[in-house]
Amino acid sequence: MSKTYGSYKELIINLQDRIKVLKEENLKLEDKLINILNIQSQNYFLTTSIPPNSKEIYKIVTNFIDESKIELIFASKFISSDILDLILKKLNELKNIFVITTKRNNIYEKDGIQSFDILASTPKINHFINPNINSTFIIKDKMEILLISGILTKIELISKLNTVFKISDQKIIEKYLKFYKNHLPSFMI
Repeated sequence: MSKTYGSYKELIINLQDRIKVLKEENLKLEDKLINILNIQSQNYFLTTSIPPNSKEIYKIVTNFIDESKIELIFASKFISSDILDLILKKLNELKNIFVITTKRNNIYEKDGIQSFDILASTPKINHFINPNINSTFIIKDKMEILLISGILTKIELISKLNTVFKISDQKIIEKYLKFYKNHLPSFMI
């Protein structure tokens, strides 16, 4: 019996050692992934946030909005009040603000519903409803695009694993704008 117990003990020790090695390998792979995803060049970059409480993508989004000079175009299932506050601050400064969200009855968060109502009742914001919207992006001055994996809420951008892809290549931006103009003709001016 003690021999069997000894082999179980050895097995447990071996498993614990193997788990430790696997955790170390996992951390190394995560670091490699982060390095790959943090590619930077003249026309794009990709960043990944690691939850919880990673504010990098939220800062990128807020800076992107703040830097706009002429126009902002948003698409997200919904937008939270903290992001909406940033948009509202730009109202008198920008020529155009366009926002695509899903229908009100498809939003299940109280903050998202309140933001929807504000969007719908703010004449200077061109609010479009598309119940099939599943993309999140921001186009700034038709010069740069942020493609974001999460919904435009501070909580989503800080507390969940997200990526953001910034595009500055004008040919890509023109194709992107053309695509949305063709699929949502009333959306693009």
